[in-house]
Amino acid sequence: MTIFIENADTQEFLSREGAWTKHFEKAATYRSSTLAKAFAQTAQIGRFNVIGGFHNSPQLVNLDEGQGVKG
Repeated sequence: MTIFIENADTQEFLSREGAWTKHFEKAATYRSSTLAKAFAQTAQIGRFNVIGGFHNSPQLVNLDEGQGVKG
């Protein structure tokens, strides 16, 4: 499973460069949902979802949610 951070309002993914992207291929990935949530809670990104993606499947699963720091 691949772990991503998704903007809860726009459904865009957080990229490796720190910008939002509609293309999950450009999204930053995390080794676990715990690490993804810990990072997102300290970032100035607003409401987010931690998403899991399955290899060879278009299905995405919402694993967790939260709020980043306000900037």
